[in-house]
Amino acid sequence: MNATDDLHRLIESLSPSEKRYFKLFTVRQGLKDEKNYILLFDLIDKEDEYDEEKIKKKLKKTTPVKVLPQLKNYLLNLIMRSMRIYRSETNVSNTIFELLQDEQFYKDRGLYDLHIKALKKAKDIAIAYDLTYLLFPILLRLKGAEINYSGKNHFEIIEPMHKEEDILLENLITETKIGQLQTNLFCQYVEDPLLNDAEKINVYNNLKDSTLLQNFENLKTFKSKWHFLRAHCMICRFNNDNTTALPYYRKIIELFDTNPHQRNADMNEYKVALNNYLAACHRAGYYDDFLQTLNKVQDIPTETYNEEIGTFHLVSNNKILYALNTSDLTIKNQLLKDIEAGLLIYKKSIKGKSLVAIYYNICIMCFVSGDFYKALDYSNTVLNLQAEARKDLQSGAKLLQLILHYELDNLQLLDSLIRNTTRNLQKENKYYAFEKLLTSNLKKLLKSLPDDRKKIFTDFKNDLLLLKVADEKFKFVIMDEVILWTSSKINQSSMSSELKTELQIQSV
Repeated sequence: MNATDDLHRLIESLSPSEKRYFKLFTVRQGLKDEKNYILLFDLIDKEDEYDEEKIKKKLKKTTPVKVLPQLKNYLLNLIMRSMRIYRSETNVSNTIFELLQDEQFYKDRGLYDLHIKALKKAKDIAIAYDLTYLLFPILLRLKGAEINYSGKNHFEIIEPMHKEEDILLENLITETKIGQLQTNLFCQYVEDPLLNDAEKINVYNNLKDSTLLQNFENLKTFKSKWHFLRAHCMICRFNNDNTTALPYYRKIIELFDTNPHQRNADMNEYKVALNNYLAACHRAGYYDDFLQTLNKVQDIPTETYNEEIGTFHLVSNNKILYALNTSDLTIKNQLLKDIEAGLLIYKKSIKGKSLVAIYYNICIMCFVSGDFYKALDYSNTVLNLQAEARKDLQSGAKLLQLILHYELDNLQLLDSLIRNTTRNLQKENKYYAFEKLLTSNLKKLLKSLPDDRKKIFTDFKNDLLLLKVADEKFKFVIMDEVILWTSSKINQSSMSSELKTELQIQSV
């Protein structure tokens, strides 16, 4: 990313109300070059891609080209100054910092009662919003102010304040240690979501017995409770224990709902909690309150362009998952139209890993509905995206392509792809039992006569089911889809009808 893109990216990220506020702010400043700043702002705002030469040509009549770098730099700083003021009323940390500036002003003017009052207000807000890290400097200032200016007995002041500091320190240490543990688990998940290393899984399992991950009810801060629940969620993920994980994900939502200060101060994190719960429901095959939870997500107001993108991504993925796992594939075509329309607007701003997830889920939906050409197109899109994270989904798309080429009768190409895929998986040390089963059975199918294929599919399905039971803790990204495919081949039916039958059996 070139430095010249920074201003364009910043302006592109602003919501319409933020853009209006910036222009009002600039006019109120009475700046000498006010018109030039607003003109440059509008020119950049209209561009989908930043083009410096184009901007220079349009500014030529009003601004010397040589001052453009300074103009851009000043404009960027001006936008950020306006946004600090715009967001100060909704950002709790800013409110506390402003109170600390106020108390210093009162102190300098000798208004000591107002000085102490501002500190106490800052302390109350920090406690209400669980901003433990801000409480220490506030308490230190308040202790000094009370000793010097309150007129009270010094020991009557410091003894309860020292106790308060001790409790705060203990809570902060606990919060930090659980936070470190949870962060380590999360980084492991980001690096390898399908962790199939038995030794590592065993190490993470032992963390459940750590004193840090016991006695949730004894934790005092919101963040320590949040880290605690997230850590247990991660450990369950590594064990593929979706049933045990679900209550932990639900508790995170309850934690936000019972602490409205935290929820309202960080609606994005609340949205993430709702999304994680939806994903956990999907993995556990639990859809009773799925749409209700999805409606909660859609009801959260979006104030910025990035929040709009986040909601689009979250809702799109989960609608696909719901359609797939309730066998309601009748909405596929309309859903695809809606998602593609949204991608035209948001695609450039969606992170690589999120795009991978959207296109991968569309690919799976097309596959299950029997639209193999579209599934192949979307699988190619998944593989062509450059994303460091979600390698698991890209691996799944690569394996799914083998089946798609079989379905599309691209048998000569498939033979070559099987060899290349096998070689690459072996090189990456990811040629596990599932991958071996898939490639070996596809080889058999390539060489088989039509009358022999039903038996091959039957044996293949039985081997998959045995593997799924034998290695419950291991994760196989397209295991369920491949089992569904083998069932449809054995019964000579569509995958969507097989899915419907399977869901009916599960609900009994």
